[in-house]
Amino acid sequence: MIRAHEGLDQPWDITGLHNLLQELDTVPVRRVVLAATGTVLTTLAWQSLAAPTPRLIAPRKPTTAVPPSALRIVDSLVASAQAADDREGSSARQTISMSVPIIVKLLQEGDYSPEAGAHLARSLAQVCQTLASMHHDELAAGTSQRLYLMALRAAHAAGDHALVASILARMSGQAADYGQAADAVQLAATATEAAAHAAPSVRALVAARKGIAHASARELDAFEASIDDSNRFFEQADLQAESPSWAGHADRTELDAIAGRGLVILAAKRTADPLIVLPRASELLQARAQTPLGGDHQRSALRHGALYSLAQAQLGNLDTAVEAAETALTRLPTVASTRSVMLLRDLAFLLDRHSPVHPRARTIVHDIHGHCQRLRLR
Repeated sequence: MIRAHEGLDQPWDITGLHNLLQELDTVPVRRVVLAATGTVLTTLAWQSLAAPTPRLIAPRKPTTAVPPSALRIVDSLVASAQAADDREGSSARQTISMSVPIIVKLLQEGDYSPEAGAHLARSLAQVCQTLASMHHDELAAGTSQRLYLMALRAAHAAGDHALVASILARMSGQAADYGQAADAVQLAATATEAAAHAAPSVRALVAARKGIAHASARELDAFEASIDDSNRFFEQADLQAESPSWAGHADRTELDAIAGRGLVILAAKRTADPLIVLPRASELLQARAQTPLGGDHQRSALRHGALYSLAQAQLGNLDTAVEAAETALTRLPTVASTRSVMLLRDLAFLLDRHSPVHPRARTIVHDIHGHCQRLRLR
């Protein structure tokens, strides 16, 4: 049993990176990993901004060359992992984890230029970030956090400040989900600083996720300011085409859904009047909740669809809430997300009050409980 940060206090240089690469073979399995909180976590985040970017060079005695074709294959693995996360949630995490040793081996044993080394480190960071997201979806908080920290190291080594910002923003969201509001706000601040010179689409996504941190901390004004920043950056992004490929999902619908999620959090914490913020939240969540079945963004559609249903139920719009819940459940055969099922479980508790006089509510409550039992959630 270890903490997520244990063994990661290596120098932020090439030697430290190579020492950490050995850890990646044992992160997903063999250990129980406990999540870290407080300064041990936020200190690593700030160090990622302060430490100089190392010059990635091949080992002294490389055993194999890394040709351009190898980099193209790695790019394909990265893109496939991100697409699987977007469409299927966590279901492919075991398969995707098999790509990590491939990239690690190339970094440890390959003959490559500094540019190719940075390319490999960036690819490793993206795969680890995707795996971290998947493990977070399955409530493996410690393993997810450790993978995020590994991704942070690799992105720093690649000199990719935009990717560093993305990882820190996701770490902030994870902290918010687990009630660590102070950590979430600190991590969001580091993400914002890392993204200072990034493409507008990246800054829009980071600002939207910063809003979640402020919502979890009950900071309504800071939440609104973050969402305003996100909208402003998004408008700038329409004029430029320099966004990294992994930021392509940050369209208007996704950014609105993130803002809507923040409003649901604020309503749940009674930071703002639910009868005022929940109609706005529903409006922002609706488009993502109604994403066509079988296409892109199914994981996000499941989670935000559950939130849309929850908001509608709290507003007393039972027919709309049930329809949204039915749509969300329709996604479950192809999308794995325990976090989303837990949201639906909360929805079932709310709808159950109306089930004696609302047959469709009674049916959906029964179906949700069935999914919870299969996942052993009570």
